[in-house]
Amino acid sequence: MSDKEIESGLKDAIFGEENKKKAMDPKNSSGIDRIKSVQESGDYKNAYIFQKSDTKEKNTSNSTGIKDLFTSDDGGKKASKKDSGLKKIFGISKGDSSKDDKVSISLGDSTEELKSGEDNSQNIEGIFAKEKTDASSISAFDEIRNSENETEEVVLDGSLQSLSKKYFGEKAKKEVKELENIPEREFAGKGPIRVLHVFGKLGLGGAESRVMDIYRNIDRTKIQFDFLVHVEAGSTGKSAPTSDELLRIRGMEYFDAEITRLGGRIFAVPRFQGNNLFAYKKAMTNFFNEYKGRWKIVQGHMTSTAAIYLPIAKAAGVEMTISHVRSAGVDSGIKGIVTDFLRSPFKKKGTADYYFACSSEAGRRVYGDALVDSGDVKIIPNAVNINKFLYDPVVRQKIRESLGINNAIVIGHVGRFHEAKNHEFIIKVFAKMVEMIRNDSANRYLILHGLPLRLMLLGEGPLMGDIKQLVHVLGMDTRVLFMNNRSNVNEYYQAMDYFLFPSKYEGLPGTVIEAQAAGLQCLISDTITTEVDQTSLVSRMSLEEDEGAWAKKILDDLVPEQILMMDGIKDEDKKHIMSYEQIHELLSNGKEKQRINSNDLPVGRYLDRVETSDTISHILKKGGFDVKNQALTMAYFYQKGYFPG
Repeated sequence: MSDKEIESGLKDAIFGEENKKKAMDPKNSSGIDRIKSVQESGDYKNAYIFQKSDTKEKNTSNSTGIKDLFTSDDGGKKASKKDSGLKKIFGISKGDSSKDDKVSISLGDSTEELKSGEDNSQNIEGIFAKEKTDASSISAFDEIRNSENETEEVVLDGSLQSLSKKYFGEKAKKEVKELENIPEREFAGKGPIRVLHVFGKLGLGGAESRVMDIYRNIDRTKIQFDFLVHVEAGSTGKSAPTSDELLRIRGMEYFDAEITRLGGRIFAVPRFQGNNLFAYKKAMTNFFNEYKGRWKIVQGHMTSTAAIYLPIAKAAGVEMTISHVRSAGVDSGIKGIVTDFLRSPFKKKGTADYYFACSSEAGRRVYGDALVDSGDVKIIPNAVNINKFLYDPVVRQKIRESLGINNAIVIGHVGRFHEAKNHEFIIKVFAKMVEMIRNDSANRYLILHGLPLRLMLLGEGPLMGDIKQLVHVLGMDTRVLFMNNRSNVNEYYQAMDYFLFPSKYEGLPGTVIEAQAAGLQCLISDTITTEVDQTSLVSRMSLEEDEGAWAKKILDDLVPEQILMMDGIKDEDKKHIMSYEQIHELLSNGKEKQRINSNDLPVGRYLDRVETSDTISHILKKGGFDVKNQALTMAYFYQKGYFPG
């Protein structure tokens, strides 16, 4: 195996095909740690783990690419071809007569010399365990093991053994395998504070999205996030498999790649199924003992079993445990009964060190009135990136043109296809709206008669197939847009004209905050906490009301009295309105628009989304819903153990 083969193999493994060309450029000095900066910023000059040992500092003048890894100790000269690369590191060229042929590897403040012809596995292990190791850097081999590879074999296996077989051939397999048992480095007290967030999955759910918003905005040189997810253990053949065993059978989920790019790691435990309590406890105990010392904080967002795993984490030495309630309800039937039972220990203090909730209603549902009233529950509203969602007419036009709905009135909803979101009711309300306009013989909604009516649904989930079938049965296939999950969901809010959100239960839905930021009128169910009613854009109705009442409310909001009573505009002229935007132009009648600077929006008038954007932004940020401010607050808490003020 030649130097070129080794060099090319490493570059392929670390950078993937997308960045291979740039990585191969001899002007770009390497360093395994570059994987983060390359993928995030394209900066190929300032990320180094391996340096020339004669300088003991980051060397940006090297022009040897990945071969910096193999630089010899004698003045920075290249290692000889015979003993270069992985051959030298793993000491397989025994019998070589060169006494000075050795390589020095630096990680943070630690340096180890690896000599040709010797077993260097202990040297490599030693560099990871030294007290001066920079915990914010990830070792070369740890990075390869956990990097976001496009090679299916590496992704599924995640092991160095598989990686070496793929890129370095069978000959290197034995030598690389020795590194598989290198112990995990401890992070507590070194580098950034690491917080473990516990979820069921890492799909595009509300709680997951809110934590990822914080993760993107928090100072990751001080705070780093890892994630623990739950995976079906059946195919492993074990009742309490390890995290590595579960990750090998787990499929990729929505936020996986971004978490890796931001510097986090994903771990797994078997899913709790009701009849595996002993195995679940055993797996959790094994997990926290295996990674003892890695996390200062464990924050449980999956509260159905948090009363099990948070005490186990505490017993394993985790300094701070947090229960974070994200929902004010549970699923119907036996599953909901079991969830309530499993959460019951949180009715008293001590099950976790801190009790968080996204709303007062969610806190009372899980922790009880007494703990909320006593101040033992910290209410942290679900924050979003407000500026990202503010109304943008250019984006609106782009999305609507791409979907072919330029002149349509678009009713929107964002949410997972799950029982709680009440999608069946949404479809029936929309169908009733179509019927009411079709049968509007009194011409109450005449101004809407010539405009297409569309329903835009963003999200995925287990009930999506059932909802598509309902749409088909009702003959509305061309009227309902199933958009699935979208990374640019903020742009789709711009394309909507109204937001419908009749959930059966929620915690504090960030989607309603996002919709308000986009300037949308929102009709929500009265089961949702009033803490989401930040502006007069929000109105609410009871789910006891039928679909017709909800449909009438939406149409009346779209065509308020001031539009119905437009002086000087004949009904005949109203028929020729070609877009919903024209309605406001008719109302303004050429007058100069006045920007609203109050702390709330006026009630009972047609609101222009551009005109009110600044006011909406001010209101939502003042209400604590801006993620940038919340990220600062949470970083303070993670470091201090208490909130500012």
